[in-house]
Amino acid sequence: MMMETYILVPKTYNDGKPVEDEKWEALKMMYLERMGGVTIEKDPKEGLWVDDGTLYEDKPVKYVCAIKSLKQIKDIIEIAEWVRDEWKQECVYVSVAGMADYI
Repeated sequence: MMMETYILVPKTYNDGKPVEDEKWEALKMMYLERMGGVTIEKDPKEGLWVDDGTLYEDKPVKYVCAIKSLKQIKDIIEIAEWVRDEWKQECVYVSVAGMADYI
C-alpha cells in the first residue's frame, strides 16, 4: 500500500519577491534523491491566510509523492522544513495520507 503526500510550496517569499530558480531546482533534486520521484502540479491554486492581522496571499505549487512506508514520513517532513527555512516561511502545509499539518 502506498500513501500520498504533498507539500504546498509558495512561489514567492512573504514580501512578494519570486523564489530563485536555483531553489526550485534544489527542491526537485531533493525529491528525486530522497524519494525517487515527484509530481509537480503548477496549476493555479490560491492560498490565503491571516497572521497577526496581516493578510498573506500566494499561488502555491503542489509537490506530490507517494511513500511506501511510514518511515518515509520523516523525509517528507525534512523536505518541508528545508522549504520553510529556505523560503523564509513561518510554516509549510504538509499532507500525509489525508492528514495535514503545518511544519
